Amino acid sequence: MNVTKTFKGGAIPAGQTFTFDIRTGASQGTVGAQHEGAIVKSVTVTSTTLMPFSLGANLVPGTYQVCEAIPGPAWNMSMNLDPTAFMPNVDTGATLCVPITLTAGQNLSLSFDNSPPPGGIALTIGYWKTHASCVTKGNKAAALDAALDKMTVKAGQTTKGFFVGKLYVDTCQEAVSLLSKQALDSTKQQSSDPTINFASQFVAYQLNLAAGAADNPQAANAAAEGQGILVTVNFDGTLAGGGMHDPLTAAQAATLNKDAGILDKFNNDTL
Repeated sequence: MNVTKTFKGGAIPAGQTFTFDIRTGASQGTVGAQHEGAIVKSVTVTSTTLMPFSLGANLVPGTYQVCEAIPGPAWNMSMNLDPTAFMPNVDTGATLCVPITLTAGQNLSLSFDNSPPPGGIALTIGYWKTHASCVTKGNKAAALDAALDKMTVKAGQTTKGFFVGKLYVDTCQEAVSLLSKQALDSTKQQSSDPTINFASQFVAYQLNLAAGAADNPQAANAAAEGQGILVTVNFDGTLAGGGMHDPLTAAQAATLNKDAGILDKFNNDTL
């Protein structure tokens, strides 16, 4: 199997790397359930790699998955345009794959192109909460911190950030707590609360936009609607004083759940 890798339609520039795997048994992952399969071969390509490169030779006929490490948030990846593309681990959101089938004697040739932001793919809450400087086991590339730094300073504030309800999120730890569906003053999961479920997806949505991901009208409407409810119920992200927010009506809870679902699809790049 031969693969040709291009950058913005041309040669890979010096200092840029891309990593590919060929796998067996990989499939679409879900939250808490990873289906990464087994890596048969992994290749990292650079500006000095001769194209096309071999990703696998003398493979037994059958079904495989060609996977590429996602270079970062909001990258444009031609692999993502394939309707069969999937993410085997949404908890980290670090890899994209496409399935292939090899027949006896077949010499398959594939081509993939990437270009940097803006306008590229959105990434999951799992990606953002593991690519942050304030997470001990996270990726120190700190994509979350970089996205926060691209925010503007909102009215009445002195630091870059964004509002989630009435909470101004301007630090790595605040963002990670909400992404983890936790109040800022507790490590207990609050995932039964529609406000925190929406907030976690809303934080990832805001970070994706700051990083340069392409927005979507349906996602934008859901974000505005859900944020409006959080403001109405005085959501502040802390349990101090008896709870993170005023009581929700049934209609508000249903709307937050709906909007969280829309943003979840946006953050998984399936909307």
